[in-house]
Amino acid sequence: MQPHDGLVAVATFVCTLGFAPHLDQGIMIGVGLSIVFYLYRTMTPQVGVLSKHPDGSFRRAEIHGLRQCAHIAAIRFTGSLVFANANLLETAVLGRVATMPELKHVLIVGNGINEMDASGEEVLSHLVDRLRDSGYETSISGLNDAILDVMGRTDLLEKIGKENLYRNVASALASIHARAHAGGREKTCPLLAVCPADEPDQTTRNPDVRAPRSDEST
Repeated sequence: MQPHDGLVAVATFVCTLGFAPHLDQGIMIGVGLSIVFYLYRTMTPQVGVLSKHPDGSFRRAEIHGLRQCAHIAAIRFTGSLVFANANLLETAVLGRVATMPELKHVLIVGNGINEMDASGEEVLSHLVDRLRDSGYETSISGLNDAILDVMGRTDLLEKIGKENLYRNVASALASIHARAHAGGREKTCPLLAVCPADEPDQTTRNPDVRAPRSDEST
């Protein structure tokens, strides 16, 4: 339950009492508030770059004060990928790419994507094209079966390639990490070891990428 759900419930209760005996007016206000909050959630998805957290999961680097990998951008999109917000994913990813001169691989973490319409599919397809045309390898992790079904009904699944779809961040890193870091100067990868943002780069402390706990965290 979200905080605004309680607000809607309280507002509906107060309005129902206030409009008594016309209870329908109070109920309609509650319905209207619910729609407003739904649209707000839909149009303001969470987008963040992930790094290794001390608890073993992958979390948003900027929130938890973690350094970000120079060669892999693991960007998580949490929300519905629909016409109201689909362009936000493209804007966020391309904005991140523009700030990373040593970037080689873009990993879109999609375990938070719970819905995708035709507009979302089109934007994702266009984004993959732009990234690959610019020379970046691109893969996606964590998509649920419903999203994969939508992609399978178009040419998007074939375009991305099943070999570039992974169950979670851990399995993606096991496949792409060595290739993305070949010839790179990064000694300690924030996707393999916990690296506070204010800590200088050191020799990798934890090279095992096969068994982190989860990539479903905040």
